[in-house]
Amino acid sequence: MAEKFLDALLRRDGLGVYMFSPACSCCKAPLGGDTRLFRCTQCGEFLQCANGLLLRHALTPLHAVQEWNGHHWVTARLSGEGSLGLIYQIGHHGFPCEFPGQERSMVVLDLSGIHKIRYRFCEWNAWYPASTIDPETCATLDTLETFRLLNVVGNMNVQDFVGTLERKTDPLRVGELLDRYKAFGYMAHQYNFELCAKRTGRGHTEDGITKATPGAFTVLCWPCPHESKNLPEGWRDVETKYKFLYMLLIAMDANFRLKNRLRANENEDLALRAGNGYFVEDTGYKQHLRTYVAEKDASTCIAFTALLQKETRMTSGLQCSGVGGCVCARHGVIRPQGLGDLQKGERYANMDYILLSALLGVTLLALTISYDISDGQSRFLRPFMGRL
Repeated sequence: MAEKFLDALLRRDGLGVYMFSPACSCCKAPLGGDTRLFRCTQCGEFLQCANGLLLRHALTPLHAVQEWNGHHWVTARLSGEGSLGLIYQIGHHGFPCEFPGQERSMVVLDLSGIHKIRYRFCEWNAWYPASTIDPETCATLDTLETFRLLNVVGNMNVQDFVGTLERKTDPLRVGELLDRYKAFGYMAHQYNFELCAKRTGRGHTEDGITKATPGAFTVLCWPCPHESKNLPEGWRDVETKYKFLYMLLIAMDANFRLKNRLRANENEDLALRAGNGYFVEDTGYKQHLRTYVAEKDASTCIAFTALLQKETRMTSGLQCSGVGGCVCARHGVIRPQGLGDLQKGERYANMDYILLSALLGVTLLALTISYDISDGQSRFLRPFMGRL
């Protein structure tokens, strides 16, 4: 059985069923003379002449096509230099425009590979540009979405993803392809931001993106109590024995696996959701921590590893030693502004600031906080709230 599969793969490298009479599957023009034969690996591997290929791909210029050179299949181009001459009309899904713009060239990153195409511009549609001023690079939304999923599920980075597209385009000429590593990183960053704005309803609010409030780019925990959203009328006046139904349960902890190292050549990325997402606003957070540099955390319990290791934990060379967070204890959903970097262990100055940021705007009758070193926090939280 293995040999049969091997034979099938080898036949695919040649003409296969067309070996004895290679001709266009549509117009029946035979190979030879002026007739060149192609195949598209995405439309189906039937043979096509140049005219038929261009006609079928006027609306799909990013398909990967190959040409039979008499001995084997070689990579062919629909558009761009040394191609079949396809010019794509952007803004009309490839259909003709009554007032076509000037012909230009652009690099497009697609799941089928990296393509350099010729196009005429009318308006953007389904291709994400790397720049809004004379863009020379863009990526399809399907490519950006696939990378987002691979990044979340498989922890794939931009360099590996772009390298995969380069090898899929032409594994023998990777060094000759135009480098689009940085451009794709910018597009992926912006796409994630726009997708987050869409999911959190920023496109349906009057203030939109520019006037977003702290925590506006987060998805709230739906079952948790939210005033004016999912609480019944008169919920404030319920009997004492039923008040637990409208109680917010918060769990706090730190994760010291999420380290961030200092790098000499590190570039500071622009934060598109500074203070409006799950992490606290960085400027105010660091300004607050400067007033607690010399303050010592104390515990009345016998031993808490989190506090005992605060001074001894290895933090040299680290920009941040971990991340502290607040989540909904019932459902595990991260609170808006419920995350923050830890510079030197799990200090109360960090965790209290994160907690209060996560509780901004909460108006409930009762609140329960679960924290493994809350003995010291319970004594220092109230005076800390007054100072903050």
